[in-house]
Amino acid sequence: MTNGYISSGDTSIDRICREVGVINIEPYYPGPLTKPALARAVAGLYIFTIANPNNVELAIARLSNSPDIDYIERISIPLLNYAPDDPAFPSQWHLPHVHADDTWDIVRGDTTRHSVIAVVDAGINYDHPDLLGNIWVNPGEDINQNGQYDSSDYNNIDDDHNGFIDDLVGWDWGTFDNNPMEEPSWPHGTSVAGCVSEVTDNGVWGSAIGFSARMMCIKVFNAGNLHNVMQGLLWAVENNARIINISWGTPVFSQTEQNVINAIWDEDVLIVASAGNESSDVPIYPAAYDNVIAVAATDANDHLAPFSGYGSWIDLCAPGTNILTTETHSGFASYNGTSFSAAMVSGLAGLIRAWYPSMTNAQIENLIKSTTDNIDSLNPGYIGRMGTGRLNAFRWLLTSIDNQPPLAHHYYAIKSYPNPFNSSTLISYMLNKRASVKLTIYDLLGKRVASAIDYVQEAGNYRYLWDGTEFGSGIYFARLEIDSYSETIKLCLIR
Repeated sequence: MTNGYISSGDTSIDRICREVGVINIEPYYPGPLTKPALARAVAGLYIFTIANPNNVELAIARLSNSPDIDYIERISIPLLNYAPDDPAFPSQWHLPHVHADDTWDIVRGDTTRHSVIAVVDAGINYDHPDLLGNIWVNPGEDINQNGQYDSSDYNNIDDDHNGFIDDLVGWDWGTFDNNPMEEPSWPHGTSVAGCVSEVTDNGVWGSAIGFSARMMCIKVFNAGNLHNVMQGLLWAVENNARIINISWGTPVFSQTEQNVINAIWDEDVLIVASAGNESSDVPIYPAAYDNVIAVAATDANDHLAPFSGYGSWIDLCAPGTNILTTETHSGFASYNGTSFSAAMVSGLAGLIRAWYPSMTNAQIENLIKSTTDNIDSLNPGYIGRMGTGRLNAFRWLLTSIDNQPPLAHHYYAIKSYPNPFNSSTLISYMLNKRASVKLTIYDLLGKRVASAIDYVQEAGNYRYLWDGTEFGSGIYFARLEIDSYSETIKLCLIR
């Protein structure tokens, strides 16, 4: 360290290090190597640590041009190969096929509960033992404020004054009541919900890509007939759903529906819809509407499923054959259909929205579509008609994310200093108005390690000193929640 800057002893390298934010340079092996072959293998090797991960590619490009550096490469992060303890998980081929388990090494648990996904379908068996824990509960109707569905919350009063009495877990738009339970004669929504966010790692039945994302129950099918679909979507957005899953469709275009969907998009909500099971390139709506992610189905060999819709209107594909998921009658069953392909994409969108809470719907859509696996060579007859490729649930975590939207204008963005830090860091933020504030620290695996603040604060400047002396070196995340808004920053603890 020279004059506060990292020093390598080489002036040109040091200049680049300052420009790209190198915060540490250390030998590849910290001690002496007495074995000649080992010493030769690592001679001259150094590890450069970058403060901002978004600058990694820039650093590699700049340092590669230095005549004093033979080569430079990114150090890969080994995966922990996390596997949930759900007994059916080994039979759910579709999850490791899209690398969901690799994603759960980083994003899982309480972190994922911040996402609310509306499942607009034929109702959901919200009493199902492997769905109940992930069912969204309307906070304005949750009388005992325990965040869980229980019958004592029903009091025949519109407690949240939104015009719907006891809309605790959702709404039935066919019978216009507060019981969006799936009809046994029309099982579909329960299976779709299980594919979106079945309770994962609880030792019951199976797993789902959404892990612990919460699901809002919007019932628009009764006795096989659609009712008030767009009204159901509006209710979902009005009640703060951030993602909407639609696993059904029709070949009929409606300008009114497109207008409603455009308005929902303008509210920063992401809509995911299935491409249909007619083995046709005829556009299916709402999947083919603008501002909707259209999802086709693939099999275990990454071939387009024989029943799947396809065409230039498709955005991407996801597994949709032999999908083992929750079911009303037997508890668990295997299904085929683009319904489940869309559900997987919705679940992934939930993970991304939880991990990057300030990311917009357009950014999430682009991230999902740009990180798929190209399967054109396996489907030569459908090139250009299967979207960007087959869903990859992990690659988005390896993508540098630039230009995250700023915190809402009522607040200054959360900051910490010093960062990186050795033992403690000062986390600061400012409120321009009275607000409910929650500050939580998570480790790299998404486990909550500290609950720092959880109460209402008046307008003003605030600082919180997080003492990391009891924690090991590594990456942590500070998540600041202010009313309905949230932002997360990365903390680097170095011993």
